[in-house]
This record gives sequence, C-alpha cells and structure tokens, in this order.
Amino acid sequence: MEYIEALSRMMDRIENHLDHEFLKIERALRSVFREVVKTILENKKWLEKFIDPKEMNDINFLNCKEIDDLREAFMDRIKTIFDILDKLYCTKTYNDTIVQICDCVLENSEDQLSLTYIAEKLYMNKNYISEVFKQKTGMSITQYLTRIKMERAKVLIADGKLKIYEISDMLGYKDVEYFSKVFKKYTGMSPTQFR
Repeated sequence: MEYIEALSRMMDRIENHLDHEFLKIERALRSVFREVVKTILENKKWLEKFIDPKEMNDINFLNCKEIDDLREAFMDRIKTIFDILDKLYCTKTYNDTIVQICDCVLENSEDQLSLTYIAEKLYMNKNYISEVFKQKTGMSITQYLTRIKMERAKVLIADGKLKIYEISDMLGYKDVEYFSKVFKKYTGMSPTQFR
C-alpha cells in the first residue's frame, strides 16, 4: 500500500528532523494524525458514521517507551482507518460510476437504501448500475448495501445509545428479527452479543 510507504518515509524525516527526541516526535505524530484525519473527513465526511469517534480524535501513546513504539502505534491507527475506507469504498477500479454509487450509498446509509433509491439519486438506469457494479467490484449492489448497513449497525450497536429495534428501523429493516439474522450472518454474533 502506497500510503504505508509514504507515511514511513515521512516518519523517518520527522525522527531525523527532531533529532530522535521522543516527546517532540510524539507531539509531531499527534499533529500529523489530526491532519490526516481532517483531510480524509474533508473528502469523506461519511466516514464519521462508520468509525468510533475515539479512533478519530487522538492516538494513545501511553504504552510507548521507544520511538519504534510510537511509530507502530501511529501506523496501526492510520491502517485501521484506511482498512475501514477500503472495506466501505469499492473504488479500486477507479470507475466514475462506482465512485458515484459508493458515495451515494455511504452518504445516505441511514436512508431507505435500495437499487431504486440509488438509481433515482444518480439519474441512472437500475439495470446499468447493477450490472456495472457487479462487473467492476465482483459483488452485487445488494451485497454492498448489506455490508454498508451492517458496518453502520456495528458502530451504532457498540455505541449503546439506541435500542436494537431502533437501529434496525433506522437502517431500513422493518423486521428486527430479520435484521438480527442478517447481522449475525455478517458478524458471527447477534446484535446483543456484539454489544
């Protein structure tokens, strides 16, 4: 992954520039982390819905004793964010239609998402969207919608503020038992176990 190499080179420069001083490097990495997150959120505002806010705010460097520990903690946190982006955003094909579909789904994850909804939002034919998406990503639109809804459900369930039936309804599942079944198939746990 290109971003790993770029961040690694950047960290080398920071360490050298700050004479390998632990506290200065820690402060610099916190600042860089905040900038990376800010930049991502400027382009992908929807990411806030799919990641624990604590993951986005700061890095815990408490267990770091050496500069290598700082480096590892920083890279782990960045990788977590990029892994979520990769899982949610099927754009390895760099196809404009796929980008539009992903953006539409991710920005509207709590609306009554369906193929018809996406087609109307994007002024595209349902069959075309369905065919192109499957061809370019290897998954059906339905599988993608389920993935997005379940990833959003994981955050909402872990948050604990809403009841399961409220989350189910919010994500367009009128039958809470069906929602629980889909969630269990996706995560391997029932919503209650996951919480």
